[in-house]
Amino acid sequence: MGDSENRDNLVQELRRGMLVLAVLSQLGRQQYGYALLKLLGERGMEIDQGTLYPLLRRLEVQACCSPTGTSRRGARGATTSSAQRARTC
Repeated sequence: MGDSENRDNLVQELRRGMLVLAVLSQLGRQQYGYALLKLLGERGMEIDQGTLYPLLRRLEVQACCSPTGTSRRGARGATTSSAQRARTC
């Protein structure tokens, strides 16, 4: 594995970690996926639906966030409680 490939892998892993932190940072109040996509995009953290929704499901399984139900259109919301924010996910 060359230096360029190592660097590319490291950049990819850093981005993955930053996406998790960016999503968690916005879940102090209820957020629906589409609104979260827009909010993160406005703040310079582009993320597509194919990445965000599996990430939210993974965070739910790890008890880092909680689903908050669905809207009339079927959109799922998520939020974190203060206890979830206090623990390491």
